[in-house]
Amino acid sequence: MEKCAAPATAATDLWALGAMAYILHTGSTPFWSPSPYLTFLRIRRGLLPRNTWGIPDDDAWDFISKLMQIKQEDRLGADCFEVKSNKVNAKDEGYDALRSHKYFAKTDRRDETNILPSLQDLCIRACAGLAKLDANDLDVCDQHPPGDGSKHDLFRLTPRQKSLVYHVLDKSRAFSHGDETRIFQRFFTSDIDYIKAKVRVATKDFVGLTQMNDGEYKPLTGRGSEDPYATKIEPEPTKIVMLTNPMLLNGKDLTPEQEKQYLKGWKNCIATINKKRPKAVIVCAKIISPKFWKFLARIRDSIPVLWNDGTVHYSFWLNGFQGLILQSSDLQDENSSQMMWLREQMEQSRMAKPQLFCFCDCDPRDLSPIIQKRLARGRSLCLMGLSKSENPIDFKVKYAENETLDDDTSVNSNDSEEDEGDRATMRVYGTTMNGLRWITIDEKEEWYSEFEAIEMPLS
Repeated sequence: MEKCAAPATAATDLWALGAMAYILHTGSTPFWSPSPYLTFLRIRRGLLPRNTWGIPDDDAWDFISKLMQIKQEDRLGADCFEVKSNKVNAKDEGYDALRSHKYFAKTDRRDETNILPSLQDLCIRACAGLAKLDANDLDVCDQHPPGDGSKHDLFRLTPRQKSLVYHVLDKSRAFSHGDETRIFQRFFTSDIDYIKAKVRVATKDFVGLTQMNDGEYKPLTGRGSEDPYATKIEPEPTKIVMLTNPMLLNGKDLTPEQEKQYLKGWKNCIATINKKRPKAVIVCAKIISPKFWKFLARIRDSIPVLWNDGTVHYSFWLNGFQGLILQSSDLQDENSSQMMWLREQMEQSRMAKPQLFCFCDCDPRDLSPIIQKRLARGRSLCLMGLSKSENPIDFKVKYAENETLDDDTSVNSNDSEEDEGDRATMRVYGTTMNGLRWITIDEKEEWYSEFEAIEMPLS
């Protein structure tokens, strides 16, 4: 006889309740994925992402995450019922564990049928509308910059209030098509803080460059036009650039003359970027000097600055291709949160087959062979980083189907072990020369890279 699946229980309803609460808070499903198979994997692994813009309240997140535990017995309220003689009996008042949770502390249980929104709730949409109006009014931006204390000052909002306003703006598609720049700036008094805040650590993505905002894999020619009678124009290849400089890898023990020379070279790189206007700028290092940050803030507002100072890892989408920013310090542990995230990204890449590019905060040769092979197996076209040696890095990592390393370590992930006929090659680049690593990407699955050395004058 075939083994039947376990029947649904009260704990199943608890999980569903948590999923509904997640949807009501965020406006999206908890395990959204472009593939049903990947959605299944996320559910099975219990990789529930916290969207801090949708769930800024810690009590709400605690309530939802406890309801959606993988093991039924671990779910909030799972011990409120017991089964005896095929009958379900409630203990005490049933779901007291749910009713007494801090999430409901502010709810008046005497009148649960008529819950009125607070004044703060009513003001959230008004603040979001104000941010969009002010961002389009140059006079307001000049007369009332963030921090001036006026009624236009969104900097006065608390972190939780900002998260709620961000959520409304994000769901109204205000952070797409490059429109997020001026709107998002209305919440910050410092350009550096603005650049750093665009990396969303909780959801591991970048404001404005998410998969949903980028058309979900669709190439530029396949996205249509708002004008059905418009003549289709062949899109130009997308150009992005990675910044490199000797100080990114060797920032310590420098003489004042060397530091001054490196900063001049960095300044020249920024000037070249502002002149050529790539679609995005990438800078990755284990430490980014505060002086370097000041120059990064001089990059044009319309050019996204994707950064990693050794503390973050995330994904970004731009014109149909995907980029992964990797954090080397968290790639040594097979059970780390980044490794689980990376496996998921690799599985997605192998199934959907977008053009994928990876960027690390170290010398790519410092990444273990198993990581390099997994990136290649995940159809990463390129891995870029720095170089510990004076000579630039330029080599290939090849993956053959069902490959193992010399120590019998399998390159395959735990969930998809067979890949018959699957072969891939990844190009690896790295340098610490002062300059720009240009990447030109065509939607016809063609790409190429070239390095542009930038003058670094002597002091």
